[in-house]
Amino acid sequence: MFRRSTLLLTVAAGASAVALSAAPAIAAPTYTVKAGTQTTGTTAYTAATTGASPQVAFSDTTSGLNVSCTSSTAKGSIKLGKSLAGAGLGSITSSTWTGCLGPLNLAMTVTQTATWNVNATGTTTTAGVTAGTISGIAATVAANQGGCSFNVAGTVKSALTTTPTKQTLAVKPTATLAISNVVGCFGQINNGDKASIKATYKITAAAGKIAISNP
Repeated sequence: MFRRSTLLLTVAAGASAVALSAAPAIAAPTYTVKAGTQTTGTTAYTAATTGASPQVAFSDTTSGLNVSCTSSTAKGSIKLGKSLAGAGLGSITSSTWTGCLGPLNLAMTVTQTATWNVNATGTTTTAGVTAGTISGIAATVAANQGGCSFNVAGTVKSALTTTPTKQTLAVKPTATLAISNVVGCFGQINNGDKASIKATYKITAAAGKIAISNP
């Protein structure tokens, strides 16, 4: 009786394992992207922050120190086509940051040091919002007169809104950026601190207004 029960349990467990292994994986969403009448290739775009000044809020969430910039611009490209993967759907190849203030209100210069990737991760909602991330972020931040500098790197959450009346890229304030190579900064910013950034960019694509849908 014991052997028979053991055998039945073994067979049942094996059958369950087979069923689990045979379960189909959930496919990542794909995207159809067009800009104006263009449906293939890529389109260049420019972007500028919107809202009341300061339009960019950078926060060292470990120390609680805030760094703000009055405005920012960005340039890059977006892929167009059908059944596109979300990873690397767009890029930010360059950016400018104006009126940035750091510790003790020091004027700071922010320099982008790599191409950043704009990724889509969620299905596009009926309101035209596509959740995603901006990855590969790498930048240096340095006081104009010395006394403070550091690097920022990592990935942040984002959201693309692409409707006929709203074309924006929102950067979400998630504390997922890492601060390193700190020099000076009066002990207010330290290696290993976590940081976040919050801003909303209005996008203007060269080929016309962007539309994203699934698949």
